[in-house]
Amino acid sequence: KISRTSGVGIKIMEDSTNERRKCMKQARDKRREYMTRVREDGSKRKRTSEDGMKMAKYLQEKRRQDMKLARERIRKYIKLACEKTRKYMKRARAVSR
Repeated sequence: KISRTSGVGIKIMEDSTNERRKCMKQARDKRREYMTRVREDGSKRKRTSEDGMKMAKYLQEKRRQDMKLARERIRKYIKLACEKTRKYMKRARAVSR
């Protein structure tokens, strides 16, 4: 009967991986967008690598924040799952008596 929570655990792992992928993808798109800036007259200009570096640093920081939030969410999930199992086990024990 405990297998329920292991399922939750697997789902959580998937969720966290997906979150990470999403963060990465967003960061990449942002960086791409940033590297070709459109001027006022509509012509595009490639930015210098220093600009890119600055942007990368900023994105990294942002990603770190996002990951932190995701981790918090995952912890909450796990806590809930554990509590549910505990309750369930208690009930099972009572019934078996």
